[in-house]
Amino acid sequence: MNILNEFQDLWFLFYTAPLVIKVALGVIAFVVSLFIVILTITAISYAFDRIKKRNYKKLNGLHRELALDILSSKEIFTPSEIQIAYANHCGRLNYAAYYSLVPTCQELLETDPSLQQSPNFRTFISALGIDNHLETKLGFSSVASKLKTFHQLSRFKVLIADSKILPYTFSRNRFIKKASRSAYIGVSNNNPFKFFDQQDNQINYWDQIILLEQLEHHHKDNLPNFSNWLKYSKNDSQTIFLIKAASHFKQYGCVKTLITLLDEENPSIREEAIKALGIMQVQKVENKLISLYNSQPNACKDAIIEAIFNINSKNASDFLKEAFEQSPNYESKKLIAEVLYSYEDKDHKTFNELMEGTEGFNKRILEHVCNPLNNHSLTTPESNNVLLLDSNESSEDSYVIKSAN
Repeated sequence: MNILNEFQDLWFLFYTAPLVIKVALGVIAFVVSLFIVILTITAISYAFDRIKKRNYKKLNGLHRELALDILSSKEIFTPSEIQIAYANHCGRLNYAAYYSLVPTCQELLETDPSLQQSPNFRTFISALGIDNHLETKLGFSSVASKLKTFHQLSRFKVLIADSKILPYTFSRNRFIKKASRSAYIGVSNNNPFKFFDQQDNQINYWDQIILLEQLEHHHKDNLPNFSNWLKYSKNDSQTIFLIKAASHFKQYGCVKTLITLLDEENPSIREEAIKALGIMQVQKVENKLISLYNSQPNACKDAIIEAIFNINSKNASDFLKEAFEQSPNYESKKLIAEVLYSYEDKDHKTFNELMEGTEGFNKRILEHVCNPLNNHSLTTPESNNVLLLDSNESSEDSYVIKSAN
């Protein structure tokens, strides 16, 4: 009764207090309540994190041994045999066990990707419910956890229905949209390349690395012809990625399209097309690159120099000498000097002629380049790797690769 009376007295004092005091007390009560809520959430999160770490430490070694034994074995295991082996070796497979099982398996695959070629790999993933666990996490997890789950789905080569991942590919959260579209290439069981048809893909440098990894990891032996998108894409960042992908996977069917991109208005696209043609060692385009050199911005000029080096036809020494003499940019001069020095045979005839006719800082650059104590980042391509491409202009598929020899 006394407590009730005291509460009534406090309420009366609050009710009759000035408005300023009421507001102040209200703010104090709100801040204290908010602090208690945040403290409670933090404590719960900390407890869950401790549980995850404890389970990981407890089961990490056991999970590693089991996974290696099954995935390294030539014997074919059935799902029930894998489940029994897990129960005998690691104990009960509950939700907490996945805190160790998933990251441990992911570490093993990143350390030794050949484990994915095991005849027991898909059976192992499905028997232990790793695929179902990851699909469940997509529906109830935070943004950070979703991003991690997309990567894990791709790493484990878990094929899921489009209906479960497509909603995320159009998410308003750009991080989720990017991660889900990258993962879609690896986990879709329908049309993994469908998003190359979209024009809203903004692909930065990090995205390019992830996408190339996905293509290498999942589709290296059955890639589509990237020229289909290169011809019609109006998204510059996607075009740049497709150029890099075409050169990375040596798609010589894209050569004709890459040559047309040398006339693009966007200098970044021209730069990537030049680099790609150099990487693919398309000797046919060398004269065109030389003719374009003087009209290009500095980044494209440097790309042409690198392409000439990679094509390695041994016919561009005079061009490199002239480019060095005319370049106003000392970084470009250093690149040209390194290319010319590595480009020629051991006698370095044109390089020595340039050295004899040069003075001042330009000569210092040449002396620096030919100093045997300096390590050059350039690796000279072998002459017999130069590719000559004959084509019937009416058909891009008519390209025939022939040895320069």
